Amino acid sequence: MARGRALERIRFAQRDRSRSNVGTSVHSSDSLASKEERSDSLDIKDILMQYPSHHGGGSTDNNFGGIGMDGSDDADDFQFPVILQREESEAALPLQPPEEPDYAEDEEDDDEALKEEESKDVREELFEAIPEPYWQSTEFQRVIITEASEASEEDTKEACRVLKKAMEIRERWISAHPFPPQDISDGFEEVTMSPHRKTVKDPATAGGLHPAEFRRRSVPPYKVFGTPLPETIPDMKFKMVNGVMHVNYVTVRDDLDDLDLPMHAISEEKTAGLMQNKSTSSTNLEVSDSDDEPRTPSPRTPARRPSFKRGLSQRIPSIFCTDDECLEVDWSQSLFPVFSFAEYVADFEALRKTIYSGPCTSFSYKRLELLAARFNLHVLLNERRELEAQKSVPHRDFYNVRKVDTHVHHSACMNQKHMLRFIKYKLKQHPNEAVIFRDGRFLTLGEVFKSLNLTAYDLSIDTLDMHANNTFRRFDRFNLKYNPAGQSRLREIFLKTENILSGSFLAEITREVMQDLEASKYQLVEWRISIYGRKASEWSSLSRWIYVNRLAHQNVRWVIQTPRLYDAYKRSGEVQNFGQMLSNIFAPLFAVSIDPASNPPMHYFLQTVVAFDSVDDESRPELEYMSLNSPTPENWTSGNNPPYSYWMYYMYANICALNKLRASRGLSTFAFRPHCGEAGDIDHLVSTYICAHEINHGIVLRKNSALHYLYYLSQIGIAMSPLSNNKLFLDYNKNPFPKYFCQGLNVSLSTDDPLMLHFTKDALLEEYSVAAQVWRLSSTDQCEIARNSVLQSGWERKFKLHFLGKDYSDIRETNVPLIRLIYRHETLQHEKEYISQHAGPQSRNARPTLITTAPMPPQPATAAK
Repeated sequence: MARGRALERIRFAQRDRSRSNVGTSVHSSDSLASKEERSDSLDIKDILMQYPSHHGGGSTDNNFGGIGMDGSDDADDFQFPVILQREESEAALPLQPPEEPDYAEDEEDDDEALKEEESKDVREELFEAIPEPYWQSTEFQRVIITEASEASEEDTKEACRVLKKAMEIRERWISAHPFPPQDISDGFEEVTMSPHRKTVKDPATAGGLHPAEFRRRSVPPYKVFGTPLPETIPDMKFKMVNGVMHVNYVTVRDDLDDLDLPMHAISEEKTAGLMQNKSTSSTNLEVSDSDDEPRTPSPRTPARRPSFKRGLSQRIPSIFCTDDECLEVDWSQSLFPVFSFAEYVADFEALRKTIYSGPCTSFSYKRLELLAARFNLHVLLNERRELEAQKSVPHRDFYNVRKVDTHVHHSACMNQKHMLRFIKYKLKQHPNEAVIFRDGRFLTLGEVFKSLNLTAYDLSIDTLDMHANNTFRRFDRFNLKYNPAGQSRLREIFLKTENILSGSFLAEITREVMQDLEASKYQLVEWRISIYGRKASEWSSLSRWIYVNRLAHQNVRWVIQTPRLYDAYKRSGEVQNFGQMLSNIFAPLFAVSIDPASNPPMHYFLQTVVAFDSVDDESRPELEYMSLNSPTPENWTSGNNPPYSYWMYYMYANICALNKLRASRGLSTFAFRPHCGEAGDIDHLVSTYICAHEINHGIVLRKNSALHYLYYLSQIGIAMSPLSNNKLFLDYNKNPFPKYFCQGLNVSLSTDDPLMLHFTKDALLEEYSVAAQVWRLSSTDQCEIARNSVLQSGWERKFKLHFLGKDYSDIRETNVPLIRLIYRHETLQHEKEYISQHAGPQSRNARPTLITTAPMPPQPATAAK
């Protein structure tokens, strides 16, 4: 009570002083005249020293006895330093206990004033609400290049014509993909402005107010498991034709009575029996809303019973009659057509001629050098403005902007120390657990390490030997680093999803890495996980592993990588031709897209998959060359691996057909983002320019100026891993990343394999840190690269809006000044306009421009300032 009275006295003294308008000194006034015999003025600190505070009595530290800047009391009722100063001519009088203020006088006005002051939240003043729209300057110094009056050279015109035609080719192929249904609004309303913080009454504090919640925007929901399954399309069938999946409705032939029917299609009773058996299959799992409960087998609702009327043409479920003799299906056509292989070869050859054209190469080299020079001038002229714009934004900096690791392999997603601790823990706590089957018997974890002459004490980072040493230009050695202590059996135990443990060890360490990502909040990953194509059951096995272990997380998305190892599987007899391998990869996807209830775990897993990747050693020589005379995949029975460009077409064609099927059903679609340009021939980059959404690595792009310039004009995302390249194919100081970035290519940084390449817990921050130090990247540069990584990623649109703000360009979320974004946008538009101006009339095959980057936001009006 005494402390509260002291506070009341201070408030009344301040109010009287402000009414008398006498500055910071209090002289004789009506309200304080009766108190002059005690003191002309009193220090707040002196008064509070006499009355113990709630936080430690008469402390003389900076918090003035618990009131003020720590926000524990009503600090907004006075201003620091608030001192009722003594007159210099008078000696300090002995400090007397304060008298009770006279509450009877003007009581109603005082109560209203107190209520008004108590309603204020001091934190609302200290952390002022960010205005909407947030104003920032868009004025900066531009480098303007004027056109000469004389006519353009013929070489320039020719170069612009072929470059424009090349861009049209890419737009035609990429625009064949449907719009992703997952990017359509699902009713979640994004809050682009941080809301005011609410306060509640708290009797424990003298002021009575404390924050009920901090300024947080609502996070988009991410729930994968337990959502309703889409309906089955019973009369749709798919079949691989010339290496591409074709989808059609099936009908009974009119002359069915004249045919010798196969046994499985003779009677309606047997068909109904097949349906009943399918409906009660134990492979189907019950759907639950819980993300943690284990799955239990349960029959799903039986499908409707089909009726057969011979002699009538009607649709029937394709799962009950599989003989083409019984059905009327025109497999030369498909409900979801894609470009043919002949069209691909024609466009591929046209693009090759373009990039090796002399005029095009010279023109592209000059434009790229000009782009780099313009960026350097922009930084020289506007670096201070960009820095001031970043400083003006509260809370946001490089550490708390979203960064996506757009290229990282799941089996190497942890660091070496994490892997070592996990192995030691399992060896100490579970030595008697059976982990592998060798030589006709099951071996426990302890027995495995005993056979290797290793104990938990012996294990170290050096013993594991998983860091990429002596791997330069030796991709085979690099792949062997996935084996802990050089033992493939340890890789099978700890880093494989298919083993006698059902991948439980890998699932456990995966959840630990997910917990680290959740704690960091601002780091996100896209993990690559393999589907080899040796057998169709790989999909069910992988999906069940994800589903049972609940490996879906808001900070994680999955990417399916398909190693280009046809030649190895052909030699081992696992596949007979390349078409069989493609069928093993894509047939399960078409089946579950048509009938999600046939495999719920796989359906849910595909909701977390955002892209497909194609991986292998690009430096291996190709013994085959793609042409119109190349055999179809079903007829590719040679032991040689198909060329890279051949792989790319059939991956693209099947992904495009699959996307059209899934988009027609409202299911999520996938991007195609292969490894390309790490080594090997420049033709690899030609094929991905035609049919890939984005690529990984791309360091070989520096060898061809025309293709380099085309990748800039089309803003194709490139996820680069300089530390990985440094261990395999290119020294760090020779990496083209800084040059790509200055020229305006859509580049991001990624880790590739933290287990083999990085030393710290935050591998992505380590990647950024090394790049920033070696290449002197500014804070704006780092934040722009982080923004690029989010745009390249497969996160749904609602999440990208949450991460980057409105129009993907809100400085309050990206920490990228609008000055930098306007510069990038204007420069790209200038290059495209220059090419259009000098290329002449638009060609007949021209299509509307495909938007591959986020649209620029409208510039804030002057009135907003």
